[in-house]
Amino acid sequence: MAPAATLIKWKGYADIVLGVILATYPRLVYHSTLAQTVAALTGLHLSSPDAAPGLNHALACMFFALGVAHIAAARLGRGAHATLCESPSRHPTLSTQIKLISLYSHHPHTPHCVETLVAMSATWAVLTLLTCLLTPRAWRLGSASFFLSGGVHAVVCVFLWLLDPRLLRLSGAGNSRKWF
Repeated sequence: MAPAATLIKWKGYADIVLGVILATYPRLVYHSTLAQTVAALTGLHLSSPDAAPGLNHALACMFFALGVAHIAAARLGRGAHATLCESPSRHPTLSTQIKLISLYSHHPHTPHCVETLVAMSATWAVLTLLTCLLTPRAWRLGSASFFLSGGVHAVVCVFLWLLDPRLLRLSGAGNSRKWF
């Protein structure tokens, strides 16, 4: 397995573990020593795990699903058919969104799940970090755990791009177009 795929696989396992923690004991994430340190350094607030138990469960499900997707994409590798990324869903809106992400991120004849996941992680990192850094503190949109999530995604993307610079392209070799 290529180094980038290995990193993607292990990020998937980490997302699954995070999902289990959010489902069972979210305080471990929201009030961790690292989150408290970030809150002290940035002035961002600590999220309350008791404020929105439904949101914690939704986030847990999301992280678990993302973890499974990362592991599957790592196994599929580059040039695999994106059945994972274009799988039909019973929920038509979700199915349409997944297909749009897949079509936007890939050349129509050679879809790559790995590139979709890297694009998703990079987007998450940018939006999360910008939210934490640019919105007024009074809005309480940014939090220490949210900032940590964006930072982790940014670090993973940097390592993936260092391990496989081709991930900056829309599709395989020979295509010089970038994501944006």
